[in-house]
Amino acid sequence: SERAVRLETYPGRNHMAYRISETPEYQAWERMKYRCSSEHDPDWADYGGRGITVCDRWLKFENFYADMGPRPGLGYSIDRLDNDGNYEKDNCEWHTAKEQADNRRARRGGSSAYRGVYLTPRGKWVAEGVRDAGRYAYLGAFTDELDAAKAHDKAVFEVKGFGSWLNFPDEYKEMVEV
Repeated sequence: SERAVRLETYPGRNHMAYRISETPEYQAWERMKYRCSSEHDPDWADYGGRGITVCDRWLKFENFYADMGPRPGLGYSIDRLDNDGNYEKDNCEWHTAKEQADNRRARRGGSSAYRGVYLTPRGKWVAEGVRDAGRYAYLGAFTDELDAAKAHDKAVFEVKGFGSWLNFPDEYKEMVEV
């Protein structure tokens, strides 16, 4: 069953419980949808204008909240693990501004021994695969670094075929030789 949204109390507001629409989770959900769908939003060019969308499931707040859960505390906002990916369960977490900045640095520098894999500040291994145009595509978050590396190889092999860009080329040799 879906979790009920907690009604929070805030200091300086007479410790009253506010309606769901006034919770930080609901406000983050509303902002996320608006910046992806409205050309009138000042941030639209960086979101909807780039093709970033909100998944169909998250068009209902109850589903968004069931997947994301409560915001861990003040200063947290929704972060996409893949900056080019959409707002969806496997690509989003609550992060602080510092964690979001660390996540961007980790993606550039990489922190894995495998190509196309990086570690998020929350300890998830993210796999990326190459698109035809050369940009990287988010493939998912994994608890195991090796699983992420294999997901990367599968996607890269489908686009580029056999080559030195694979982490485990021996696993694909038979497919090429046949």
